[in-house]
Amino acid sequence: QLSFCGIPFIVALNMMDEAASTGVKIDLEKLEGLLGVPVIPTIALQREGISDIIACLSRPMKTSPFTLKIPENLDKAMRSFTKFLLPLTALSVLVSDTSILSLLEKAQIPKSEELLSHEGISMQKLQLVWRENADAILSEVYTREAPSGISVLNKISRWSLRPFTGFIILFAVIYLLY
Repeated sequence: QLSFCGIPFIVALNMMDEAASTGVKIDLEKLEGLLGVPVIPTIALQREGISDIIACLSRPMKTSPFTLKIPENLDKAMRSFTKFLLPLTALSVLVSDTSILSLLEKAQIPKSEELLSHEGISMQKLQLVWRENADAILSEVYTREAPSGISVLNKISRWSLRPFTGFIILFAVIYLLY
């Protein structure tokens, strides 16, 4: 969505330690190549990658050359937003950001649903197209392997998500705290 609106950006992939512990692997170089913008792995709690983000933000940023694979009528409708709105505002309209709706009404700018309906397109179709594009990228850069060993913390995490064992863990934690 940011690349469509011509907004420069970087990608910071947070919780890379959690991803690795569950067997998730992201091909960072391939993702960077697909999007055409810097991709920085981070672990925010340990402040890893923060200096890379700051260094990247201190350099001039570029827009992504990535192009969405979308039907022509949808492309035409979406580009109509960016013709009369600033890119960030257009993005907010396209994703139906509720915080901007009152501003649009004051400026007498139609809501995204109204603009799309003139082209015979629904918001669901727009969101489906974005999702399909995201899934296509994901299928190229994401792999998941079985973790070599499941830690006690991972087991507790899994058990806490189940209704029966989750309540037992909750009561145990509350009991230990008080």
